[in-house]
Amino acid sequence: MVERALQIAEACVEDMEEYTGYMHKHFQANQVQMKPEDILENIFYFRVCSYTEQIALVNHLEKFISENKDVGIIILKFHPVDLLLQVYIVT
Repeated sequence: MVERALQIAEACVEDMEEYTGYMHKHFQANQVQMKPEDILENIFYFRVCSYTEQIALVNHLEKFISENKDVGIIILKFHPVDLLLQVYIVT
């Protein structure tokens, strides 16, 4: 879910802040200011709840990728219990 992606982004920022603090303390590194939103701004999320929505999304993906040439990865996550497909596109 989108909430989980936010939790992961927040944890990444915390980890980077701790690492930057360590580097600054030991090696005088520059401080990096990053927010979870900076990570999430390049992630597109589609939630598909039916087979017709799935077909529509598959048909739309080709256009989406042609308009967004910097797509790095597409993650398809299927939940068999509630028959839900989640699509994450990371640029």
